[in-house]
Amino acid sequence: MRELSRQSRDDAFAEIAKARRIVVKVGSAILAANGGIADEAFADIARQISELADSGRDVVLVSSGAIAIGNRDLGWDIPSESIPEKQAAAAVGQIGLTGLYKQHFAHFGRQVAQILLTRSGLEDHERFLNARHTLGTLLRNGVIPIVNENDTVATDEIRFGDNDNLSATVVNLVAADLLIVLTDVDGLYAEPPREGAPEPHRFEVVDQVTPEIQRAAQGSTSGIGRGGMTTKLEAAQVAARGGAATVLCNGTTRTRGEVSLDAGAVHAVEDGGKSLLPAGITAVRGRFGIGDAISCLDPSGREIARGLSSYSSDDLTRIAGQATSGIQQMLGYSNGDEVIHRDDLVVLRDETTP
Repeated sequence: MRELSRQSRDDAFAEIAKARRIVVKVGSAILAANGGIADEAFADIARQISELADSGRDVVLVSSGAIAIGNRDLGWDIPSESIPEKQAAAAVGQIGLTGLYKQHFAHFGRQVAQILLTRSGLEDHERFLNARHTLGTLLRNGVIPIVNENDTVATDEIRFGDNDNLSATVVNLVAADLLIVLTDVDGLYAEPPREGAPEPHRFEVVDQVTPEIQRAAQGSTSGIGRGGMTTKLEAAQVAARGGAATVLCNGTTRTRGEVSLDAGAVHAVEDGGKSLLPAGITAVRGRFGIGDAISCLDPSGREIARGLSSYSSDDLTRIAGQATSGIQQMLGYSNGDEVIHRDDLVVLRDETTP
């Protein structure tokens, strides 16, 4: 992978922000928690996808989790292992999976639809076109399609094998601009992170799949799902051939730090739809780098938003409370006036409020 300049990275992120049709893939590791189902994850996914849809974007959700929910509902303490057991768990769990999404999307006035696909189905040209037309009609009517592999009829010979590959197929099916893969790791590392050891190099932008990138993917694992980092890289390559970019990110909504805001900044961010500027920051906590997710708190300590920081915690501490005109002089560089640009910021609202 060749090194990219800061401008090249900014250009890449700017192109991603322009995407109008997005496929979001959610892995089992995001939806499962301590052997159960992470209800909060469903709520977060529904809120964020609804916000994307409200902004005029088309979103298709490719979601794992049916087998995990089926195992729970069937009372199986030991996860299903044989193909028939997995198919039975999927048959039970698919109802629960769609039901959970329907429940949470309803809080935001959004309807959902269930789409079950198999490889053999999409290899047939007529069925491929039928699926494309159905998905297009749903999107035009403001419905969120929820796609999963039809595990109840798939076998080892015809299954996609994991929803990473399925999501890339859906990207091409709906002519999406962007694939977002939510997993339980922060991204693609040069080597697997180890507890207690310094964090290894994380590839921020990959514009070419090199042997180095392939080795890194082969050495990484991802959560409890069927796919690992290799399948995610393969999915990104398939999506790229269809003209779409891929974002791989941690979907557990874990933040690396937080900033406290004054009342004016809270109003600008929460009600005015504005970017966060350094002048409105009263305190910085935690250790984070450029591009890491941080929480924004109001004066009472309530979290009002999350976003990607344009500055490290050390540098942000230096410019907190200061005018944007002084950033260059204080730091010797500038990543822009915004600590968190509006395009990289999500306002957190009570999900009972549409």
